[in-house]
Amino acid sequence: MSSPRVRSASAPVLLSLASLMSVVLLVSGCSGGEPDAGGAAPSGATGTGTPTATSPAPTGKDAADPKLAAFFACLKDQGLPMKDTPSGIQVVDPAKADPAKVRAAETACAAKRVQPQADAATLAKAKEFTACMRANGARDFPDPDPVTGDSGVDAGLKTDPKAAAALLKCAEKAPAGSSSGVVGG
Repeated sequence: MSSPRVRSASAPVLLSLASLMSVVLLVSGCSGGEPDAGGAAPSGATGTGTPTATSPAPTGKDAADPKLAAFFACLKDQGLPMKDTPSGIQVVDPAKADPAKVRAAETACAAKRVQPQADAATLAKAKEFTACMRANGARDFPDPDPVTGDSGVDAGLKTDPKAAAALLKCAEKAPAGSSSGVVGG
């Protein structure tokens, strides 16, 4: 019995999205701002990396990390569609992202990419995701970094149709913020 095949053209795109997902996973696990005095949730990045007259300033860890805001602003400036996470920051919306633009933005924004530390729950979820990927055919899927949770997906995996198929099967096991398909770093 043969397993379903994923077109090889989609494998690099899916795994490029998976590598971008690693930053979002960490951001969603690390950036829960507190509601303001009126009970409103924090707005997060404004898309420009700085608050505007019509948007409140970032709060929580977003306010303390202008590098993170600059990274997401860079992705937006590269033309990637954005959406808000439950914690109020903007990340790339993969459902609307053009795969060619994702690759170009990943390259253009590489210097601004941040490596925040993952919390214990995010690391545990990243390990579960890695185990699922391996169990579903991506035998060489790397262990997550013990500090950042980043899987460090390499070029070989980006072109492996088995890894792309495993990603489709394991998406729900990815750490918080990614099972909805949100990526951005």
